[in-house]
Amino acid sequence: MKDTRGSTINVILGYTQTVTPPPSNTIGGSITVETVRTVGFHNSAGTIITIKFNDPKNAVKKITKN
Repeated sequence: MKDTRGSTINVILGYTQTVTPPPSNTIGGSITVETVRTVGFHNSAGTIITIKFNDPKNAVKKITKN
């Protein structure tokens, strides 16, 4: 993706995962993996700020509903 300021990517689509093991007092059991879609914004300082994918999606729905 290219913008007018150069060849830096400014928006990144991705996901984060949280892995939760079973309780330590449980024999067997399985881990739980939660995958959350995210949108990342890259700024000129080299920092990537991420938000949940549905946050801007829900905001747009609310704006267009009114």
